[in-house]
Formats: sequence, C-alpha cells, structure tokens
Amino acid sequence: MEECAKEGDRQFWHRMLIRALFAQIEGEIYCMKQIVLDSALEDGAITHLRRGEIAILSEESYELKENLKVQINDKFIRLEYNMPFAFREFAHIYDIDFEVSPNRKFFEDAVRIRNQITHPKNLDDVNISDDDFSTVKSAMDWYHEEHKKTVWKDCWQIDDGQNRSNNTLNAKH
Repeated sequence: MEECAKEGDRQFWHRMLIRALFAQIEGEIYCMKQIVLDSALEDGAITHLRRGEIAILSEESYELKENLKVQINDKFIRLEYNMPFAFREFAHIYDIDFEVSPNRKFFEDAVRIRNQITHPKNLDDVNISDDDFSTVKSAMDWYHEEHKKTVWKDCWQIDDGQNRSNNTLNAKH
C-alpha cells in the first residue's frame, strides 16, 4: 500500500510538472507573438508582416456571417508549429539568425505526452513512464536552449562589468 502511495505521488508530481512547464512555454510563446505584433506597428499600420502572419500571431481566424458581418474566431494553433513560428518571428525583429535545431522531435514527443495526460482516452493515459518523463526533460532542455538562442541572444552583454541592453529595446521594424 505504501509503495502505491509513493508511486501515486510520483505520478501526480510528474503530471503537475509537465502541465506547469507547458503552461510556462505557452505563456512565453504568447508574449513573444505579442512583442512581434507590437514591433510591427508603425504609425498604426503593420509594416513587415503579411495578413496570414498577422492572423497566426493574433491566433485569429475570420468568417463572413449571413448578416454580412465579419466574425473573428479564436484559432487553435498546434504547439509543435506555434513554438518554432513564434521563435522565428521574434528572432526576425531583432535581427537574430535563428534555425530550429534538429532535436525538435523531443519537443513534439513531449507535446504528445502532455496531450495524453491532459486529454486521456483511457486510465493508462494518465500514467507517465520513466521514458516519457525523460523525453519531457530532454524536450525542456531543448526548449530552453532554443529560448536562449532567441530571447536572450545578445539581450544583455557584459561590458567592463556593466550590463547594457542590446537587442531588447532595439527591435527593427
């Protein structure tokens, strides 16, 4: 009985950690996309983004209704596509060379695991194997490296012991 309780606790904390990590990632992606949209505004007009990119960054889709009014709908974008798109667009506005590294597969597998525990189809779907947890840890390491290549790339440089902001305030338009 005690072993079951310990295993149940471990499973609970693994699920909580996975959910929390993905909530953090989705929040960071949302913020990056908002920064891209804000940086594209110049005198109230979008400067360098195409309409499709604006819709994806805004997570919106549009529909013409019978009354001839345009209805704006929330658009779900799969995380495994949304994340590299947000990184690419964010890197672009700061003139950072960015390519998604080949280990993206870890992230895609981790998204599958997260989806499995948040939308279980059967009782076994809520259990996280050691291999699954290892995959999620590898994906988080990969994600944080990608994050460093974009968000933190050259944002703060050390110059004679003084921190000075570089790219964070100087997005190109």
